[in-house]
Formats: sequence, structure tokens, C-alpha cells
Amino acid sequence: MYQSRNSHSLTSPRTVIRYRFRGIPLTKRPKTVVCIRNLKGGVGVETLHAKWPLDGKETTYERHLYSAEVKIGEDKMWRSLSSLIITAVILPGSSAIRMGLSCGPAEYEVNQECCPTCAPGYSVRKDCTEYTSTSCAPCPPSTYTDAHSGLGSCMLCTVCDSKAGLRVKRACSSTSDLLCEPLEGHYCTDQIKDGCRGAVEHTKCSPGQYIKQPGSTSSDTVCDNCGNSTYSNGSSSSCIPHTQCQPGYEITKEGTLSSDTECEKNIFITHVIVLVVILISVAIAVFCWWRNRRKNCFSQGHDERTSSSDYAVRFRPIAD
Repeated sequence: MYQSRNSHSLTSPRTVIRYRFRGIPLTKRPKTVVCIRNLKGGVGVETLHAKWPLDGKETTYERHLYSAEVKIGEDKMWRSLSSLIITAVILPGSSAIRMGLSCGPAEYEVNQECCPTCAPGYSVRKDCTEYTSTSCAPCPPSTYTDAHSGLGSCMLCTVCDSKAGLRVKRACSSTSDLLCEPLEGHYCTDQIKDGCRGAVEHTKCSPGQYIKQPGSTSSDTVCDNCGNSTYSNGSSSSCIPHTQCQPGYEITKEGTLSSDTECEKNIFITHVIVLVVILISVAIAVFCWWRNRRKNCFSQGHDERTSSSDYAVRFRPIAD
């Protein structure tokens, strides 16, 4: 026996009544739709989406015949109808007769009825009724809907938390959520389409290591160790050779993987050089002094001899 379920007024010009089988296995329970029209001078019955796939076998036809008792409302016009027999052919998987209510892609189900969805950027203010369509309201600030839906309220926009290493990449709108990206010096650890939900700071290379591959927004920094006779404080992209001390300088601190060689002037050698320069200067001064003194002595003896000769010539007696 069918059990009728009418969610519409029987006095409306066109009323849709849904019938369900009772006492029949679930896989064979159909839902067939009939339309009862109020015609002038009587009542007409029209079956919607009906199909009758006869295969020529009487038993198959009989097996799919069921009766239904239509319970009519209190309307006086319908009281004369005590029952309405409807026959239908039921085939599993038929596209015309479906198991349960199935709404379209642009509809949502409310109280076993299908209502039109609201557009992106809107939420449902009031569900549809028999005579009215769905009432939609725009999303308030910091909320959104990014697709057609039957949501009663818009979704809250995401917040980019700087403590999570994030900053705003694209602001929130009524039709799209906010997108985040890693802060400078961070890389994403929770990647989503066109955005990021979590990031951490790039690894810092230790002293004695160099940056083999700089970090990006999607990958961490790659570090490697320095070789012999080179060093790095961890911030350079390559290791630096140790300094070679120049002549006259001595090593005061050997170079390591994290520090350079330290050089300093050799004090002993400096003192020796200064002393040698002083001695040479003194020797030159003494030599010059001695030479000048000797020259003066020779010059004085020559002058004395010249004076004596002149005196002898001057006082030589005249011969008679």
C-alpha cells in the first residue's frame, strides 16, 4: 500500500504529491510523482516523468503493479474521491524514479525540499517556501563565502599570525578568504593552494659552515662545512682562505674554521733593525768628524810652511 505525503495545499492549481511504498525492500522502494489538477467540471490526474518499459512478459508487468491510496484533505471538492489507484513501472536505477530526495547542483535541501542556493559573497537569510525563493544576505566584513551554498552564515576570514611566521598575501573579500605567505627569512611548512598556513624561520649556519643554498619561501637554508685553511662565521656563501702573514709579521693566533689567522709585527726584529740603523748612523757621523778634523790639520801645516818660506825670502840679505 502506498502512503501519501503532501506538503502543498490541495487547493492550489497544481499540487505535487509524493508517494512511497511501504512493506517493500529498500532497493525497490520508489518515489513516483503525480500531479493533481483542479479542472473545470472534475479532477484530472497526471503522472510526471512516467516510463513504462514493457518487455513483453506478463508476469514482469504484474510484478511492478502496486496500488496507492491517496488520502485527500478536508477540502469538500476532494471528499468525493475516496481513493486513487496509480500504476507505475518501477525499475531499479531508473533516472525518472529516484530513491529519496535529490537536489540539483545549485540547490540545497531543507525539510525534504530543494531550495536555490545563494551566490558567492552571500548567505541564506530565509529558506525558500512554496511561494517564495531563498532570501540571501551579503556577507558582513571579515567573512566570506567562495561558492554557491545554502549556508546560514558566512565563514570567518583567516588571520595571518606573525608569531606563526606569516603575513598577508591577499586581503579577505566577501567572495574569497584571506591568503598568507611566509615572513622575510621564513619558509612555508604548511602549503595550501596559493597560500600558506604555517612557516618557520630559516636555519642559520653555524660558525665553520657556509651557506650552500640560500633559503626561499618554500625551502630551508642548506649549510655545509668549511675545508682546511679556510673559515666562515656562518653568514657567508663561501669559505674564506686564512690570511698569510707578511715578512716582518708573526702569527699571534692560528686560524680556525670559524676565524681568520691574526698577524703582528715582530718586535725583536724591529728593535734589531732600529739598533743597526742607529749604529750605522753613529759610525758615519764619527767617520765624517774624523775626516774633517784630519783635513783641517793638513790644511794648517801647509799654511805654516808657506809663511816661513815667505819670511825667509822677505828678509834675505842683499849681496854686495
